[in-house]
Amino acid sequence: MFIQSVEVFNIDGEIQYKLGQEGHSKKNINTLFQEIRNALYSAYSAKITYSELGYPLSYSIDWSKSTIDDECFVKISEFRIF
Repeated sequence: MFIQSVEVFNIDGEIQYKLGQEGHSKKNINTLFQEIRNALYSAYSAKITYSELGYPLSYSIDWSKSTIDDECFVKISEFRIF
């Protein structure tokens, strides 16, 4: 199992990242929505929980019923609008 933490900040319109581990991909809110959209059209199953403001709180995706360890789970915490 791979676990990664990412902090994303929007400071004066500039997206900045603080990664829990070096060398992994960066995700912003648009990337998360794109991954969810792809899952809704292509994945075997997808479960998404949204906040009252409309951004995702968490999602889990199983891309293929017959493939082992292709699942992903993302949890968004401490989301704030500045």
